[in-house]
Amino acid sequence: MALDLLNYSKEREPDYTWCDPAEPLRDVYNLMRSRARECGVTLRMEVAEDVPDAWFDREGIHRCLLNLLSNAIDACLDAQCDGKPGEVLLRCSSTKGGAVEYQVIDNGCGMDAQVREKIFQRFFSTKGSKGTGLGLMITRKIIDEHGGGIEVESAQGKGTTFTIRLPERTGSAKSEAN
Repeated sequence: MALDLLNYSKEREPDYTWCDPAEPLRDVYNLMRSRARECGVTLRMEVAEDVPDAWFDREGIHRCLLNLLSNAIDACLDAQCDGKPGEVLLRCSSTKGGAVEYQVIDNGCGMDAQVREKIFQRFFSTKGSKGTGLGLMITRKIIDEHGGGIEVESAQGKGTTFTIRLPERTGSAKSEAN
């Protein structure tokens, strides 16, 4: 928790580099595959073939995807779910007007409108003493640093989809990388 607070509070300059947007997704998938299996959650990954390299902070995006995937696995384990087998899909694709889109989709318990309104607020958590309320707050900060956007679609009993869209960066950004 102390590390999360430090990461949120300090001004950090993203370390932008040209890289394959699927790399942080694959890393998070491989890192969390055994936890998902231990929890009885099926974890899948889809990477579109047409996703070009993009200019972004690889470590920052890794952190965002790890936060979202960890939350998705937890949502599938929520005692209030109807006992259906948990499933989480990680997806990476290219978008019109943007460089890359990531999605973390779970079939967990979902959220009502009241919870959705609060999820990015400081220290808000639905996990009780198991959560710090910092993960989504930090995720939003990192996406904001990229000039991107994060959206959530969810309904109770229907699961949740988090979508991250990173903007396309061209011109001086590409020449700085070379």
